Amino acid sequence: MNLKKQEIINLKKEIRKLKWEPWLKRYFDPLLTSIFAEGFSRKCFESIGIKNMQGKAALFQNQGWYESKQVWESGEEQVMEYFKKHTMFDLTRSLNKFYKKNKKNIKKLAKKNKDPIKQFEKAFKILESCVAYIWFAHSIEALFNKQLKKEVPKYIKKDIDKFIGDASFPKKKNRCTIMEELIRKGKDPAKIAKEYGWIKARYDLVPPFTIKEIKQLKKDLKPLEKEKKVKIPRPLRKLFKEVQELVFYRTERTDVFYEFYFLIRPILKKVAKYYNIPYSQIGSYSAQSLINGNPKKYSKNYSYAFYEGKYYFGEEPILGEKSVEQVDEIKGTVAFKGIVKGKVKIVRKVTEINKVKKGDILVTQMTFPSFISAMAKASAFVTDEGGVTCHAAIVAREMRKPCIIGTKIATKVFKDGDLVEVDAEKGVVKKLK
Repeated sequence: MNLKKQEIINLKKEIRKLKWEPWLKRYFDPLLTSIFAEGFSRKCFESIGIKNMQGKAALFQNQGWYESKQVWESGEEQVMEYFKKHTMFDLTRSLNKFYKKNKKNIKKLAKKNKDPIKQFEKAFKILESCVAYIWFAHSIEALFNKQLKKEVPKYIKKDIDKFIGDASFPKKKNRCTIMEELIRKGKDPAKIAKEYGWIKARYDLVPPFTIKEIKQLKKDLKPLEKEKKVKIPRPLRKLFKEVQELVFYRTERTDVFYEFYFLIRPILKKVAKYYNIPYSQIGSYSAQSLINGNPKKYSKNYSYAFYEGKYYFGEEPILGEKSVEQVDEIKGTVAFKGIVKGKVKIVRKVTEINKVKKGDILVTQMTFPSFISAMAKASAFVTDEGGVTCHAAIVAREMRKPCIIGTKIATKVFKDGDLVEVDAEKGVVKKLK
């Protein structure tokens, strides 16, 4: 979007009026962020059949997304309107239909040898529409979290967060869970790598799981214990059916996006060749500039802002960054109980998962399906982000490993090699002298 100088000044001014906090640390390159650029817009929501929905604002800088309470509140009424006529099951059905249709379309595009720019433009539009499914989940989650906080304490008096986490465990299996089941059953590693290897390659254009890595996962993954049934009070059952579907949807909608993003790599290679750009550097360019025939390369310090239908890419942060006080102890929310000691391994992106060894404490902003090999080896998980229904919490319950989430600052306080105690009874992570 080519904004005039005054429009950029006005957009930044409106962004700075909102109160922002660091939210999701993501090492998105400019190419990936540019695909997300208009995912908040009315046109993207309408492309997936959701009318009268548009996000207010979005901000990415310092290699992470920021959140604003004002932004989430502005979307709540729109989400409530959607749920007057729809359920979470309607949304997952819509996503499944979108997936089946467009997976075929993207595979066909990737095989064609026609104009790579036109091919990329068509793939871009599919991915851009998929982003609307991704954004929508955050507004939905904010709405359901309010309902859970209001309704659950009426019937559950102890360990409310634990109950919510256990009762929210999804009934449906996501792709990573299916992959793990196949690995545990001893299915052909080559077939598993071919079908599910993309799970590792979420972004950074990193390679997919190899046959060798699948075989290693077979050694690292322990047998799952039988899932304990949670007795949900009758008045809460309808709410938790929706929440269970939401937890499944949260992983499913990003799985769809990143599988598609992996499948367009042949197109990206052709685009890179067309512009005489090394494929390893294609991520530094915005998708819009590649489509428009005027490739624009951005530095690692780039920023992106969206405000009421307009967006901007720049080279400098829009907001100042707050410093974090150094402490030896931090607190968070218990996702799965237990107490362990071990050495910290900070994992910020999938290219760092191999440094996690058996018994280490995995400390990260938030876990993803691509982290599964590191999670299989770690003795506990500690995250900056997440609620009781986040990916780390779900996997911790599956693997029966202590997990503390939502610390906000774990990756800033600790460093590789620190000896810590994870007390997931009290929700405390303490550096040991």
